[in-house]
Amino acid sequence: METKYLLINNLNDNLVLSLFDFNDHRKNALMSTATFPLMKLLEDSTQEDLVSQLLKDGKERGELRYDVNYFPVVEPEEGSTDTVMDSSKCLSFLI
Repeated sequence: METKYLLINNLNDNLVLSLFDFNDHRKNALMSTATFPLMKLLEDSTQEDLVSQLLKDGKERGELRYDVNYFPVVEPEEGSTDTVMDSSKCLSFLI
């Protein structure tokens, strides 16, 4: 399992996961892609046990199982002297 953290600015986009095979002797090749619509995070900020079918050339090549968690950055309250360095949001996904 592996966890990645991403900063996102817009939940209207899609998260596209491109899977490559690793090869020491040849160029790495794209195996498949999976897409997750970030708008689902507005309904529930924790999406667990997601399964995306992996397709290549119209044929099913397997499935990707993952979790996605959404952590919005806390905005400063009006009149507060605290500063927030970035107004982006943080997204983590576990593969």
